[in-house]
Amino acid sequence: FADNVCRSVVDAVADRLEIIGFDVKEKAEGEEPKSNEVYETQIQEVWEDNRMDFNAGRVHLMALRDGDAYVLVWPDLVTGKPLITPQPAGIWRVRYDPEIPGKMLWAVKSWITEEKKCRVNIYSPDAIYKFITSNKAEVVPEKSVALVPFDASTGNTTDTAWPVQNPYGIVPVFHFGNDTSIGE
Repeated sequence: FADNVCRSVVDAVADRLEIIGFDVKEKAEGEEPKSNEVYETQIQEVWEDNRMDFNAGRVHLMALRDGDAYVLVWPDLVTGKPLITPQPAGIWRVRYDPEIPGKMLWAVKSWITEEKKCRVNIYSPDAIYKFITSNKAEVVPEKSVALVPFDASTGNTTDTAWPVQNPYGIVPVFHFGNDTSIGE
């Protein structure tokens, strides 16, 4: 008789993790100083709009179960409001700066679509790039020559032209690693 109780152990730990608050230490460049209450109200609105009371638990569970979890934060293309999107670990790769541990240099998201094409999005501090294979693919291609820019002729359903400049100057991906060292 054998019983795998790993799921119960992971669930028990994940159920105890919760976000208890936010701390704002810096204001945006050129922004008038606001009270912490104003920032806290804005953060709470974004948190609630993105259902993070529920999604934070999913991120904790993914980090514990898979060893990593990722969250993409980017403005909604229609409303401009921040979207916080939990992401599955298996389709992401990130690279950290060896000289500045913890500073993410870039993140790559790659997956196979329902149409059997490979999509690759690259997130850098400067811009977001999107690519797709022109032919069907079962796996992510080893060479980038198999990729073409993602646009209207290759299946882009939005009016957004890629690449999109990243005005924030940081990679808009947050990596939650379970039992990782600095810079992993």
